[in-house]
Amino acid sequence: MARALEGLNPQQKKAVEQNQQNLLVVAGAGSGKTRVLTHKIVYLIEELGIAPQNILAMTFSNKAASEMKARIQGLLDGYDQPQWIGTFHSICLRLLKEFHRELGRHAQITIYDDTDQLALLKSLMKERGYDPKQLSPKIIKYQLDQAKNHSLTPLQHLKEHSLLSPKAMEIAQAYQDSLEKNQAMDFGDLLRETILLLQGQAVVKKILHQRWSRILIDEYQDTNVIQKMLIQELLGEKAIVCAVGDEDQAIYSWRGARVENMLEFEEDFSPAQTVKLDQNYRSTKQVLSVANDVIRNNSGRREKNLWTDNHDGQAVEFFLAEDDYQEAAFVLDKIAELSEEFELDLNDFCILYRTHAQSRLLEEQARKRNLAYKVYGGIKFYERAEVKDVLAFLKLAINPFDNVAFERIINKPARGIGNKSILKLKQLSVHTGLSMLESIPKYSGSGKAIKSLGDFYLWFHRLQQEVIEKAPSEIATQILEQSGYLVALENEGSIEADGKIENIEELLRSIQEFEHSSHGTLFDYMDYISLHTSTEDLDQSAPMLTFMTIHNSKGLEFPNVFLVGMEEGIFPHQRSIEHGDPEDVEEERRLCYVAMTRAEERLYLTASARRKLYKFTQFNPVSRFIQEVGSGKIVMHQAPGSSRSARYSLDEFEDDYAQVDPGEDWDRYTQSDDPDHAAYKPGTKVVHPNFGQGVVKRCEGNPDNLKLTIAFTRFGQKKILLNYCELEIVHL
Repeated sequence: MARALEGLNPQQKKAVEQNQQNLLVVAGAGSGKTRVLTHKIVYLIEELGIAPQNILAMTFSNKAASEMKARIQGLLDGYDQPQWIGTFHSICLRLLKEFHRELGRHAQITIYDDTDQLALLKSLMKERGYDPKQLSPKIIKYQLDQAKNHSLTPLQHLKEHSLLSPKAMEIAQAYQDSLEKNQAMDFGDLLRETILLLQGQAVVKKILHQRWSRILIDEYQDTNVIQKMLIQELLGEKAIVCAVGDEDQAIYSWRGARVENMLEFEEDFSPAQTVKLDQNYRSTKQVLSVANDVIRNNSGRREKNLWTDNHDGQAVEFFLAEDDYQEAAFVLDKIAELSEEFELDLNDFCILYRTHAQSRLLEEQARKRNLAYKVYGGIKFYERAEVKDVLAFLKLAINPFDNVAFERIINKPARGIGNKSILKLKQLSVHTGLSMLESIPKYSGSGKAIKSLGDFYLWFHRLQQEVIEKAPSEIATQILEQSGYLVALENEGSIEADGKIENIEELLRSIQEFEHSSHGTLFDYMDYISLHTSTEDLDQSAPMLTFMTIHNSKGLEFPNVFLVGMEEGIFPHQRSIEHGDPEDVEEERRLCYVAMTRAEERLYLTASARRKLYKFTQFNPVSRFIQEVGSGKIVMHQAPGSSRSARYSLDEFEDDYAQVDPGEDWDRYTQSDDPDHAAYKPGTKVVHPNFGQGVVKRCEGNPDNLKLTIAFTRFGQKKILLNYCELEIVHL
């Protein structure tokens, strides 16, 4: 047997050996995707005699490319190593440098990353006197990036689809002109310019078509329009492409990825063959059975059913907590219990959540138990930029001498105070012996900076008078409203900005919790935060729990996985529900599938009957993904309905939890029939005193105790008890 085929299962061998036509390898979670890719490259070299320099392999991350190179190096003996293995962007950069004369460019091309892009956009706006409060550079960048993922002519694409205002289009055009003038490109340009090079230079195209007889693509489900176009341009008449991917793990549409590329491969690269890898080497039979039940509810997929020779394992468990405090306490107590009972390292545990804001309670519960943890691919809650910004406002409110806090927030949001003005103020502060804030009245200058500094000083002076009189949460809310910080994020309108707003609301919630539990002042809260978030004694080499969003978990695996927040509006996310596009919910379901298939041995799913948010409490139905699992496959537990303290121990939890028969009708936790109640029937437009305008989606209960599900324009979908609020019906 050929060495490249050793240790492969029948389907993996088929994928490696098939080299007569274009090939799509549909590789399910944990089925050995990288193994197939690396062994196929070795097979091409050792068995088919294809020269290493005639093989091109493109991945999405440097880590994946490095892993592929390392594996191939370990397998190949006596052969040159393939030199064309890298990310889409790195391969394109090499080509653009190689053929720079044909492009009419210098060989040295400067690459602008996200930070460079924003800096250039802000500079262009400043030159034209455009206010970043009114015209967000982040929105312009996002739309430009998306346009470059979809079109070879991004500016034309933006105009045709009216995606930017006239002023924003002016900046976008100036941005592109500046890149060309500076001999620079952003990441989107690398792929786009390579395609234009191939389309415009027949000689270059011929050279590359003769160079590569085999092209291999990793994670094909994550490709966008431009990446597919690039592959098609690079593929010579006699060349063969092999793409490996899984439409069930397509979770990056918000980056421009098209799951349709996977589904249309046979048509795009005809004639083509498909090989399915459906044997999973990672998870137990119990975990796979649950994950399979969820994902088969998607319509945009090839039919497949993952299976494994691994043992049955422990049944997947679902815990419905009374609230998110109890949910977080249960998760961390359960981890401590399992760690002690089975002598497991904390490295063996991972907690997955849909959004970053969900980590705060979990982090606090971990700290209470002295359990070391890390936030993979992210930042711990109190270290996130927007959280530190708000805390800096609060620090300055109680301590006007805090120059570090002052410098952090003086231009957040942008107030037209430049670095020169801040430096001049700092020098004045040193000269006078006063803080930077207190030095403002002595600052001399002209223009916008002097007025902005004066306005800031007067506002903060008034604020300091109110710190002692008002509750900490009132001060924090007042700062966010009066500073314009929150409005700036709302105006940005991006998914990233929404996540920052969620984190800020979670911070406000933590302040409220502190008020209610200790009745402390803002001074007390800041002391509490400083003392309870310090990490100076943390041994970084010690085993740690892993916290991460589901998106960051792709490609990873853990013996024990806790997937929290399994509620409608949390997971699937409220945005996907509100948009009304079935594809949005299908992507959420794929995300759930990815989360579940990270588990090797144990999988725990949790939800909260009620989730306290800033200003209101949310009553979310249990996630549809739980309902989609076949009867009897999940051991379900339900907490008693009585009110509980947030400090809930595992022993008490287990004693009081009632195990529910898997065959019991769980619809009572997730839905109910709509009664005929004419005044508030679905579709009725209403106005809520706090949440504003909304549309009734569901009406439950009897007329004396009516519960409405309302989709509010600004606050998303909420459940409202009619007896406890005054709704105004909008009559058209």
